[in-house]
Amino acid sequence: MGRCPACGYTTHPRQQSNESKMIFRSLPQYLKKPLQDVYLYHKGKISTDTLNKEWHKLVYAIDGANYDVVRSSIHKYTESQYHLEGKGLLYLKAMIITSSTTFKQRQNAEKHKFGSNPPEIQIEKGDKNGSV
Repeated sequence: MGRCPACGYTTHPRQQSNESKMIFRSLPQYLKKPLQDVYLYHKGKISTDTLNKEWHKLVYAIDGANYDVVRSSIHKYTESQYHLEGKGLLYLKAMIITSSTTFKQRQNAEKHKFGSNPPEIQIEKGDKNGSV
């Protein structure tokens, strides 16, 4: 029973449970509610052991990700009704990981496409009309 050197995921069940609870408690409230809704939807449809394993993997994936990316991935997952199509928590985890890895690339592409904000102009103190 080891620990993944890349993400810190462990295979020990008790340690998984404790660490995922700590990670979940540290999440902002705007992420907790949608995650709980997704979990509760899958609760009666997947066996408890499988659901717990998938939940721990999902929480570990969220731990290292940007919260805005996580929020948009959860929103996309629920709005597209992937949970109704039988796509479980591992699918949501994959969505979050993919969105996280491409987040910086998308930001750079949008910056090139739309340009960037102009630099702020500093007005030196002088007259009331701004002349020096």
